[in-house]
Amino acid sequence: MKYAWAWVLLVGGTAHAQTIVTVTGGVEDFFEPVAALQFKQVYPGQVFPSVGVPSAAAAVGFLNNDCTFGVLPNCSWSPLGAGSPVDFAMSVIPLTKSQVTAYDQANAAREGPPIQFPAYGVALAIPVVNAGVTGNGKLVLGDGQLCGIFSGVLTDWSQFDPFAVPGGFQIVYDTNPGSGATWLLTQHLNAVCDSTNSAFTTLPVPVTGDFSTLPVPGGVASNPRFVGAVGNAGMRAALLGSTSAIGYITPNYTSVYSKSPVTSTLKVAGLFNQVNRTTYTPSAANTLLALAHPGAGAVNAAPPANATSAADPTAWVPQLPMPAQGYPIVGYVNWIFSTCYLNDANAILDFLTMPYHPGTIAGDASAEGFVPLSQANLNYSTAVANVLTSDAAGYNLNIQNPAVCGGRVVKPIQTE
Repeated sequence: MKYAWAWVLLVGGTAHAQTIVTVTGGVEDFFEPVAALQFKQVYPGQVFPSVGVPSAAAAVGFLNNDCTFGVLPNCSWSPLGAGSPVDFAMSVIPLTKSQVTAYDQANAAREGPPIQFPAYGVALAIPVVNAGVTGNGKLVLGDGQLCGIFSGVLTDWSQFDPFAVPGGFQIVYDTNPGSGATWLLTQHLNAVCDSTNSAFTTLPVPVTGDFSTLPVPGGVASNPRFVGAVGNAGMRAALLGSTSAIGYITPNYTSVYSKSPVTSTLKVAGLFNQVNRTTYTPSAANTLLALAHPGAGAVNAAPPANATSAADPTAWVPQLPMPAQGYPIVGYVNWIFSTCYLNDANAILDFLTMPYHPGTIAGDASAEGFVPLSQANLNYSTAVANVLTSDAAGYNLNIQNPAVCGGRVVKPIQTE
């Protein structure tokens, strides 16, 4: 979520009768290029400024309605300036129960409970820089090798790839705390690393967005083989600037997707799925296959089945540490919203339809490695439509539900 966006929309009938609606929020950095492209297709000619903030800060900005996100000196990134509301967030790292409780205590009386649910499925690629690795999937890594590489046991290409140019390599990681990419990586390492295939000093590996806290011998900061960079763009630059390196990054920052706005020459490893014993590259099709087969250890694999469970925002985010089929490291980019908005909730609901837009929008997302929820998980997509973006289920949990929002002093959406 490393980008804060201000989305300025024109809504209404004729050009003279249009209303300017400004919706502000924070978005996961690796999704920003795709969302920017899709936004411009849905709302051609509209203003779309953005500013970078660390990953965890965007969710915190939403939870605290703080347009500095706790890290910026001011709110100049937003057209609304100081005091700009933070209307939504998009995050790979789901809200925790403690965050939801704190939000409810501070804001629910005014804005209603928070709402979160998945929008797009995503994979995490393992880029490799070695003169002997000349194509995507030419290097194949199993879980034991991933654990050995990221814990520091494996230090030379010759230990796991006979075709690579031998020698040591750097490990490029995201220095942003709360990184969605780091969270996806550690969610998988948590499920597959043990004392026989890794040197991690704490097991299971903690699921975290902060790579610097990983329990590698001696610590990440003291090991010169670990090279930090800021966000996906920074990691891509560091990898391309190296002659021998491995890292982790979303596929739209690699050569897997030539259509990507951030086209890159980075090659990626194929990953061996230990459950069905098949090797996959991080294509949209292989991501979709994984999302459709959550596997053992999956959390929230199915959407909430009743009103009580549906009222818990933490029950709406699928987590898949070890899919039974498909590419092994996958997750979701998730929407986070309030229930109640003061004036133009339709502008918010417009955003929610973007991942499900027919034709070009969904096609462009898939062409860059992201899988719209309507393709990734029809059960979730249907549940979102029936429970959170409408009240077809009768649970009174949807955005702008009159039974919940009536009479509240709710979060404003700026209009002119």
